[in-house]
Amino acid sequence: MSKFHKIFLGLFLIISFLIRINRLDFPLSALFAWGDGTRDYLIASHIVKYGEFPFVGPYNLLYESGIKGSPVYFYILSLPLLIYNHPLTLGFVNIILQVLVLVLIFLTVRSIFNIRVALIAVVLFGFNPEVIKMSDYIWQPYLMLPVALLSFYFFIQRRLLLSTISISLAFALHSSAFPWLVIFLIWGFSRKTLLVFFLTLTLLYSPVILSFSDISNLPAQTVEGYLKNLLNHLTAFSNTFNVGMIFLIGLLMITTLLIYRRKPSLGLIMALFLSPILFASFFNKIRLHYLILSIPSFVILVAYLVDLINLRMLRFMLAFILTAIFSQNLIFLNQLKTPLGNQHLIDQVADQVILELDQIKKDNGFAKLNFFQVKSYTSFDYPILDTILLTALEQKLNLRLSRISDDSPYNHVQINQDVYIILNCFKIPPTVEFDCPQAFVKSNQDFKLLKNIYLGEGLSVYLLKRG
Repeated sequence: MSKFHKIFLGLFLIISFLIRINRLDFPLSALFAWGDGTRDYLIASHIVKYGEFPFVGPYNLLYESGIKGSPVYFYILSLPLLIYNHPLTLGFVNIILQVLVLVLIFLTVRSIFNIRVALIAVVLFGFNPEVIKMSDYIWQPYLMLPVALLSFYFFIQRRLLLSTISISLAFALHSSAFPWLVIFLIWGFSRKTLLVFFLTLTLLYSPVILSFSDISNLPAQTVEGYLKNLLNHLTAFSNTFNVGMIFLIGLLMITTLLIYRRKPSLGLIMALFLSPILFASFFNKIRLHYLILSIPSFVILVAYLVDLINLRMLRFMLAFILTAIFSQNLIFLNQLKTPLGNQHLIDQVADQVILELDQIKKDNGFAKLNFFQVKSYTSFDYPILDTILLTALEQKLNLRLSRISDDSPYNHVQINQDVYIILNCFKIPPTVEFDCPQAFVKSNQDFKLLKNIYLGEGLSVYLLKRG
């Protein structure tokens, strides 16, 4: 590795870290307001603070079937909270992991091809806006990605047992790792790897034993439906990199030709690229996080093709042009945000709510703050989690307002009485017209609206009382 390459890689990693650290904030983004990030923190915090131990992980509510995952995800999240118990701790750890993803891609691609392909691949990957958004909050697919890439690195190094353990862990963290799990098992099959696979999954899933609730709700997929989903997934993926379907088809055709003629190792990478897309098409939900493992495979293929150009200047120009296309002309520079803006917002809202709760406690002579629950509503049909405000209130009040529950699809239940309701209303987008408290009262006629506690552009908070 030349001095130039070391300097280039070092500067790239520093820039990548600075871009991502700007996104460190309370997990409340416009596109993720339903609260999984705060739910994950709450469960991990309860493990550390109250000694509660979940036996199941986050529910996969695909088709409302409630497929339960391994609790290993929550236990991994609890480890950094032993040092400092705060939602920002998990955000910071996630950012470090996302930078580590770049390092793993570089090391893996350098081992397969050469340092030029490795550098091109990490730049194409690292400046993509969807990839950068993975630094917004910690989440199952985002934690799974570095573990799966570590498995890929071990696989290339022929350390197959370590690869099998890590890809099994990646699958336990999020089911979107399943296609890579299958490929690694087939490509490096041996009795030892198969035994290690079964032992690892048994250990990781021993609390839940792959428990399924009402899996009969899963609809049968037709050939027509599968092909439609496949087209939708390919379209969504191509949009992620700001290219058309023709680009993807051309990439696959050229790669197939190269596999046949000179580079069998490209076959593995193309399989790693296509398998998540083919697997996700069995399900009707078109979500990019199901295709997350196709992203590094895709940029590796593109980087390899760019490196085939013998002229250095032409290779550099093509890599520069593709970086501009894949990053949408470095659009992330226009997406830099006010540091800790969400944290300041949630602090302000929580402080207002606590003032109101203290006044209610005083006026009614309540001995404890055990008379209220938190609810969340939004302007579209999706279950917004109560943890967005609940986590902030538990932290500021140093009070246990919920407990872990393996029976709840949201992994927790509130333990207070619901004499009063603190209603969080999210307008997504903020310009939409939506009478949130009226919609809540219509569905919960035992409650009446008392007052507005906080009024913001996208978030409003109301106080309601039973009776």
